[in-house]
Amino acid sequence: MRLPNKLYRYNDTILRDMIVLLTEIKQPIEILDLYKKTNKALQSMDRFIEALDCLFFLNRITFDKRTEKIDVIRNQM
Repeated sequence: MRLPNKLYRYNDTILRDMIVLLTEIKQPIEILDLYKKTNKALQSMDRFIEALDCLFFLNRITFDKRTEKIDVIRNQM
């Protein structure tokens, strides 16, 4: 996992990648469509998957198996 440090600038870290994904998920969206929207900013499939994994484990996004779409968890308290 790329975290900001002496080797990685913020723009090259997983934190920035997660922000890119969160800003693009305005409503439930299919994973392929989200990838198409963000692939230039994230530069690789590995970075995309790593950011999705982190957001899922941090309980910031959900995946609906029925519709096969992901969405941001809002109003979490």
